[in-house]
Amino acid sequence: MDAIRVAVVGAGGAGIVAAKLLSEWSDLFSVDVFEQTGHIGGTWVYVEEAGKDEFGLPIHSSMYRNLRTNLPKEIMQFPELSFDAHLHSFPTHKDVLHYLERYAEAFNLHQYIKLRHFVEKVSPRYDSDGAFLNWSVRVRDLSSGASTESEYDAVLLCNGHYAEPKAPSLEGMDTFTGEVSHSHDYRHPEKFAGKRVAILGAASSGQDIALDISKFATKVFLSHENPRLSCKDIPANVTEKLRITRLSQGKVAFRDGSEEEVDCLMFATGYKYSFPFLDESCQIRSQDHRVTPLFKHVVNIEYPSMFLVGIPFTVCPFIMFHQQMLLVRSLLMDECRLPSKEDMLADEEREYKWRLQRGFPHRHAHKMDFLQFKYMASLAALGGFPPVSK
Repeated sequence: MDAIRVAVVGAGGAGIVAAKLLSEWSDLFSVDVFEQTGHIGGTWVYVEEAGKDEFGLPIHSSMYRNLRTNLPKEIMQFPELSFDAHLHSFPTHKDVLHYLERYAEAFNLHQYIKLRHFVEKVSPRYDSDGAFLNWSVRVRDLSSGASTESEYDAVLLCNGHYAEPKAPSLEGMDTFTGEVSHSHDYRHPEKFAGKRVAILGAASSGQDIALDISKFATKVFLSHENPRLSCKDIPANVTEKLRITRLSQGKVAFRDGSEEEVDCLMFATGYKYSFPFLDESCQIRSQDHRVTPLFKHVVNIEYPSMFLVGIPFTVCPFIMFHQQMLLVRSLLMDECRLPSKEDMLADEEREYKWRLQRGFPHRHAHKMDFLQFKYMASLAALGGFPPVSK
């Protein structure tokens, strides 16, 4: 029996656990992991540069110098390897990257990873009768510039979803004379010394960057529509404001009618799901932060040998990647079976409507939070492996 050929896009946390779990059955799987940068680690690789890399490709990482995780290491680690015991419970990005490097070394994963290999196109192949055969994957070796096209039986998209910034269009943007940026390009706070900064968005990154910048900025306005922050240690130069409604030259106006003079506006408004290498025939669609058609947030319903690992957010990411990959492996090994296409589509729609009825906005179609352990238990039930313990 020929080995099942698997292409993995990306060597971050999801990509390396994919390589690990598939390579445990090396007689069944032939695995190639394509990583466009020169390092494993995905978003955990800190680089000083923003914008484009040496090959003219967008910088993938959104990491900034002073970031610590907002999850304790005890619930971040893969089950096969623990973080170093001496580390702070909330490790730095350097600590997380070192952990991923240790994981790759411990399980001899570098042999499967092709660094500086950029996936240009993924498309389905068909026989003469129009029936699906397998996948065509075209990859460019960035070091040589040469592109090659190969066939695979399965494709795993592990390219993350914190790389393509999302920002709203604000009235008066074309008249604003201050500096405009996105948190994706934020690296360190010193450049904001003596400046008045407005940050739009107060999820984890927006809050953390506001505190980081406040050490140097004259004033920071944190604009959001969430409940007011309960932290008692907010610096005196950080003020919460309602949503920004309008810009004009060096000013921002807020929903309560107030205006403030600012030198810089930063969007901490999140990211888009992006799969620019997918041919339209793959039939994966992303609209307002919802990716369809996906069964269990991971299986491409139209082509169930394509898997999108890591789509859900507000999760314990490494644990979830591991659980998703256990399901993927079980499916590829024929240890479990998917429902019919019609049933998978109905299940996807049923869950989406359930979320809407309970007040989830459309853009939270993949948000897990308190649902994550129930979600991972459903993966385990389908795949026939033990569920993760809370």
